Amino acid sequence: INAEYGGESVLEMLFKCVLLLFLFLSVAKSQSPNIEARVEQLLQKMTLQEKVNQLLIPEGSVNDLKQKYGTTGVGSYYIFGLNITERNQLQKYFIDNTRLGIPLSFSQEGLHSGAAGGTIFPMPCGMAATFNVDLVKRSHLSLIHISEPTRLL
Repeated sequence: INAEYGGESVLEMLFKCVLLLFLFLSVAKSQSPNIEARVEQLLQKMTLQEKVNQLLIPEGSVNDLKQKYGTTGVGSYYIFGLNITERNQLQKYFIDNTRLGIPLSFSQEGLHSGAAGGTIFPMPCGMAATFNVDLVKRSHLSLIHISEPTRLL
């Protein structure tokens, strides 16, 4: 992590990449039209703890998440079991209650299942071992259908 690439530490570059990802949704107070300048401004405002938290994908309940990261923010959260309304409420909470208003990135694995309580297929390597291309294609098409209602708008 302390290695350098092009004069910047890998950790600095990682922070910039994470922040660029969230910047498009950010409600940070700076209104600079230059994205790189906005990222630099946001990095300057962030504490070390806020920067580290942007790299995390914690587990636990929504209440645990709010209690532990409700003022410093967090990078991502697995959304298993949360409907779109609950996700929007959680997003609003973090935008309104964290110091810099950096939104969450929601994560959900879709490799072999698209929704809580939905069909669970074998892992991709297991599907490949069937050598049945049609079966793999049909299972993945069904995952698209299953996960459609869970997409953020």
